Amino acid sequence: SGILIDGGTGVEGDDHAGTARFIIDTQGSTAHNIMDLRNDNGSIVYVKGDRVGIATTSPTLGKLHISGSGNGSNRYPALFQSTGSISYLKFANSTTGIGTGDGFDIGANGTAAYLINRENADMMFLTNNTEHMRLQSGGNLGIGETSTPEKLTVAGNISASGWMALGTD
Repeated sequence: SGILIDGGTGVEGDDHAGTARFIIDTQGSTAHNIMDLRNDNGSIVYVKGDRVGIATTSPTLGKLHISGSGNGSNRYPALFQSTGSISYLKFANSTTGIGTGDGFDIGANGTAAYLINRENADMMFLTNNTEHMRLQSGGNLGIGETSTPEKLTVAGNISASGWMALGTD
């Protein structure tokens, strides 16, 4: 094992068996601004410019790209776990803020799962790139409707079995 300095442009550590390798290449151009940590199965962590790839050498579509096989015990490309009683994954941007009361959270504990929009904004549910349901910030739900004046508005037919209670409340 050792460290190789390649013409002043990079640092490389290699066990000479090809099974473990650490490379930093900083030739100045985007194509060479790379850090690569790998084992005998390929790259584990790959940094190119401002993008990070985990189990991929071509991080795309975001600052962090995590790749997994989708099979067996590897079917989860990522696991988010806290040591507390509930775990949250937060989504935020420059307009929402990044505090605990900002953005959108997905959470779970031992008895429930949570989708929490912490902003005063609607939640939209889409499939096939088409909106099918909208939960408005005031609590009204529209199915097949984007604007719903009542607690529940359905555009289309409704099928039900069992009892249906209608009240004047």
